Amino acid sequence: MQRRKSPWLAALLNLFVPGTGYVYVGTRFRFGVLLIAAVTITLLAPPAEDATTMSRSDIEALIQDPNFMTIMAAGLLIAAAFAYDAWNDAQVHNKLIDLTEVLDETEE
Repeated sequence: MQRRKSPWLAALLNLFVPGTGYVYVGTRFRFGVLLIAAVTITLLAPPAEDATTMSRSDIEALIQDPNFMTIMAAGLLIAAAFAYDAWNDAQVHNKLIDLTEVLDETEE
């Protein structure tokens, strides 16, 4: 018998580390593992040489750049989409469990 999954936990997992919510629910395990690998590779990549020597004024200029804000907004939207998708996967997973239980009861 499969266990019910928390939609909110799946959403939070996918929000902070894309892919972990899918692995938790078990619906798109391979896709989740690929996302986790992509995030890990990205985080382990060495920073650009100039990124380690940025001054405070360079960082302030970067933050004020409209392109930077657009990229950040897009990243937040993608993270929110992954979180919602994992939440929805957990909801569907739980409904399938409920349906299976009802069908099992009617067969008895």
